[in-house]
Amino acid sequence: MVSIRDLKIESPAPKEAASGNGRRLGLNFALGAALAIAIGLNFVERPGIAPLLQPDSESSADGAHVSPAESRSAESRPAQAPAGAFSAAGYLEIIPPGPQIVSTMVEARVDHVGVVEGQIVEAGQELARLDDALFRRDAEIQQSKVALARAQLARLKAGFRPEEISTAKAELEQAQARHRGTQKEHERNQQLLEKKAIAQGTTDASLAEMEGAAAQVAARQAELQLRQRGARPEEIAAAQAEIAVAEAEAERALWKQQACIITAPIAGVVLEVFVGPGDWISTSERDARPGALLSIFDPSRIQAWVDVNQRDIGRVTVGQEVLLTSDAAPDQPFEGRVQRLLPRANLQRNTVQVKIEIPNPPDNLRPEMSVKASFQP
Repeated sequence: MVSIRDLKIESPAPKEAASGNGRRLGLNFALGAALAIAIGLNFVERPGIAPLLQPDSESSADGAHVSPAESRSAESRPAQAPAGAFSAAGYLEIIPPGPQIVSTMVEARVDHVGVVEGQIVEAGQELARLDDALFRRDAEIQQSKVALARAQLARLKAGFRPEEISTAKAELEQAQARHRGTQKEHERNQQLLEKKAIAQGTTDASLAEMEGAAAQVAARQAELQLRQRGARPEEIAAAQAEIAVAEAEAERALWKQQACIITAPIAGVVLEVFVGPGDWISTSERDARPGALLSIFDPSRIQAWVDVNQRDIGRVTVGQEVLLTSDAAPDQPFEGRVQRLLPRANLQRNTVQVKIEIPNPPDNLRPEMSVKASFQP
């Protein structure tokens, strides 16, 4: 910028002053023109002056008259997103209630586990086996009790043979004879005790022996009466009840033995194995997963959750078709359908979660895989 202070005006030399008026006038004109140009440049470059010298308006491309303020406002506005396709990232999950927990209701030690995580299994396939030695032995005992109770009932219903009645009579006579002998022995000991010939303990012992013999007589008499008259209805009913109890115990023991074989309740993929050989399985309610051994999920029951930016959520509707890809197989897209939009946005992420159902999910999908959803216009 040229300032007035930069201009230097020198006086003419004395010899030039006498050269004439024409020459002096030309010099003065040149100096005046230079001074005017300097003042003009200084004035124009002051702040606030230049805008005043610009045109009041501009012409747009289509000939419309646009003011400078409108032009600056248009430049500051962000460009709107095109109403075309857009995408959103998310993840896969198992449709609630989630994976199937495979558990047992018996407490035992794990003998072996026959599957690993990620293995595909069929419904009814054996997955693991528990040690059933105790349950197998208990089942055998209970089966023998059932057989004994059934034999007792059969005997009551059939009655007793003549030789069995004769045997009962003979046993009663023997018991009566023994009782008479103990009575005589006790009477003799009492006489000796009165004479202080024996100790009190000897008399007490003979008394106990006599009372025991009397109890044997009573038992033999009842047995003989039973064999002579046959079983009463209430005795048969009691025997039948004993059979029912024995059968229930036997069934329970057999169920425990069979429960040691763990099978797959559904066809699917092993998601997680909780135990290994030698581990003790507890069914206590204090445990986080009582009796749990592993979990299985059905790969056909997979859905996706994606985070859609708030600027795009207005273009998402329930039932809208979506094209999905997973990070595991980005070149294998699969179809989805918008099922639900959450009513609340995520303020920190500036997104809204959208649930997408997958009618025919590929077999290679797994829970918590990352996915990308492409929404078509």
